Amino acid sequence: MEQQLIKLLMHREFFNANKHRVMRSMFPNELGDLYDVIMDSHTSYERDLSSQEVREIYRVSNPTATRAKRDAVAEVLSDIEHLPNIGTDVATDVLNKMWQQEIGRNIADLGLAIMEGSPEKLHDIKSLIEKSEKGFVPEDELTPVTTDVNTLLEHVDNEDCWEFNIPSLSKSVRGGKAGEFMIAFARPEIGKTAFYVSLVASPNGFCSQGADVHIITNEEPARRTMLRAVSAYTGFTEKDIYNNRSQASEKFTEISANITMIDNVDASIEWLDKYCQENTPDILVVDQLDKINVTGTFARTDEKLRSIYTKYREICKRHNLFGIGISQASADAEGKTNVTYAMMENSKTGKAAEADLIIGIGKSDVTDNDDKRRYLTVSKNKLTGFHGRVVCNLDTEMSRYTA
Repeated sequence: MEQQLIKLLMHREFFNANKHRVMRSMFPNELGDLYDVIMDSHTSYERDLSSQEVREIYRVSNPTATRAKRDAVAEVLSDIEHLPNIGTDVATDVLNKMWQQEIGRNIADLGLAIMEGSPEKLHDIKSLIEKSEKGFVPEDELTPVTTDVNTLLEHVDNEDCWEFNIPSLSKSVRGGKAGEFMIAFARPEIGKTAFYVSLVASPNGFCSQGADVHIITNEEPARRTMLRAVSAYTGFTEKDIYNNRSQASEKFTEISANITMIDNVDASIEWLDKYCQENTPDILVVDQLDKINVTGTFARTDEKLRSIYTKYREICKRHNLFGIGISQASADAEGKTNVTYAMMENSKTGKAAEADLIIGIGKSDVTDNDDKRRYLTVSKNKLTGFHGRVVCNLDTEMSRYTA
C-alpha cells in the first residue's frame, strides 16, 4: 500500500489534500527517499509529477548516492509505474489509519522514554494526543478565501510588514509578515547572532516598529544576547555600557518592553507551539532551530531537520507570527561571499523547502580591505522575487548591520 500512496502523492491534488497527514516514517527504505523528493518537488512545481521526473530529481539531488542505491530507487519507481490505480477515497481512508498508527507508535516511544527517566516527555505526549484529535479538520470548518478583489487588496494593505532596517537589504526585500518564515544562516563567528539582534533591536528595528519580539536561544546565553541588544539599540559598546550603566539602562527602556529572550536548551517543537499560544508574539526567533527537539523516529539527520522546519513553519502560520530560524552553514561556505541555501548544514533541500525567505551571510577570506564587510545572499524569496547578493557592514562591537 505504501507504493500506491507514493504513486498518488505524485498527483498535486491528492498531495495538497493529504500532506498534513503524511509522515516520512510511514515509508521504509527507498520509498522514504522518494517521499523526500516528492515533498521537495511539490514546493517548486505546482503540478503533477511523472515517475521519470522524480527519478531525475532524485539523481541530481543525491550526487553521492551509490550506484546500487540509484538502481534500487529506479527499480522501485518502475514497480510503482505498473501498479493498478486505486480510488483516492480508499487511499485516503488507508492513509488516515496509517497516520493514527504512527501517532500511536510515537506515543508508545515517549511512554518508554518516561519509564526510563525522562518525565519531561509527558508534555510531548499531551501535544501528540492533541494533534491526533485535531488532525482531521471537517470540511465544514474550513472557510474559503473571498474572491472579491477589493477585499483581497484591502487585506494586503492592512497587513503589518515588519521592515528590515538594513538599507541595502530592504531595497530588495522589504521585510516579513505574519505567517511567513525566514531562515538566516552562516558559518561560525560570521555574524548570525548579530544579524538578528540588529534586525530586532538596532534603530528602526522590529522593536522600534512596535513588534513584540520573542527570542528562544539554545546557543549563546540569553543574557549575553540581551547585552548585545542593549549595544545595538543604544550605540554603546559593552565597555561603554559598564561605564554608563544608568544612561544605557534609561535608553534601552524605550524598547525593552518589546523584547523577550529565553534560554531553553531542551526546547521542543511542542513546547514552542504551546509557548506561542500562551504569549502570542508578533515575531519569534529561534537560535538555533536545528537543535530544537522533535518527536519521531528518523533514520537520517536531514529527515529530522525536515520535520523540525516543517513543524516550525506550521507554528508561524497557526499563530500568525513572523518566524526566523537561525542555522549553520556547511564548510562549503567557508570564506565565500555568495552563500546559497545549498550550503546549509546537513540539508541541501529539506530545510529550504519550508522557508519563504532564505538569507545566507558570507564573509570573504581575503582580508584586503575591510574585515567588517558582509555579503547577504538571498537565494530563496517567495516574498518579492528578488534573488541576489547585497553588501553591508557589520559593527561587531555594537551588533549592528549597516549599509
